[in-house]
Amino acid sequence: MTQQPRFPDFFILGAAKSGTTSLQAWLAQHSEIAMSEPKEPFYFEAEYDRGVAFYWHRYFSHWDGERLVGEARHRNLYLPYVPERISASAPDARLVVILRDPVRRAMSHWWHWFARGREDLYFEEALEQDMARIATANEISTPAQIAFYAAQLGADGRGPHRTYLDTGYYAIQLRRYFELFPRDRFKIMILEEVVENPQQHCADLFEFLHVNPAGAAAIDYNVANRADSMDPRAAARWTATRAHALLRGRGPGSGPLVATRAPLMSRSIEAWLKAHYAPHNEALAELLGRRLPWG
Repeated sequence: MTQQPRFPDFFILGAAKSGTTSLQAWLAQHSEIAMSEPKEPFYFEAEYDRGVAFYWHRYFSHWDGERLVGEARHRNLYLPYVPERISASAPDARLVVILRDPVRRAMSHWWHWFARGREDLYFEEALEQDMARIATANEISTPAQIAFYAAQLGADGRGPHRTYLDTGYYAIQLRRYFELFPRDRFKIMILEEVVENPQQHCADLFEFLHVNPAGAAAIDYNVANRADSMDPRAAARWTATRAHALLRGRGPGSGPLVATRAPLMSRSIEAWLKAHYAPHNEALAELLGRRLPWG
């Protein structure tokens, strides 16, 4: 079946390590929805000049007549230049955002890359490097910065810079979209609430997208929850550092070395992160007009 190239009816914007993969997998099971393949298109961050025909044929060649199409790229929430591109391309789109406690999210984000052998620093050192970058206030916004970012984007979706900390600055990111889209176009979800009753939250999401909410009863909610083994080099390094961390009183945790299970963070780092995110959480609660489950 053929279709005139077009942009999505809705976007799952992010945040990273907050459940976007699960949402994408659940939505893809609905008979009225076609989700992008692969899951995270790079179009709006690094392929924008290639046009809608490239976008459609690259990410929706599997379309088979579904009424709605959607994509799920978590960097679309973080990158400051993407909202205007989405607004220009799909001004009537609906926008789905799923957020998570930024403290836990930062750890999970670091662990995602460390476990895959793509991060050389342990958590504390990685945060220090990330904080040093943020202190430069060198945001990806100018044409030269955007071009550099696009050229450095890895095939696995990892950008040229660590973004463990400021990926959790949710209020800043949401405001960029709120300036461009009506508020009724947004569905803001909280991971900690979704996991308590995924079927109900999925039914609510289907209703927001104007597809049959009864489809939520047939979804396999475990489809996206598979653990990946660690990269062997990362596993060897982590085995050595676990003993070192215990000697320092950090207690990084135990259990299988899998990419989806981050270790426990030290109490001192947890306290620092909570203080760091406090003003961002306050701004988010005010922006959304609701209390956040992580305080």
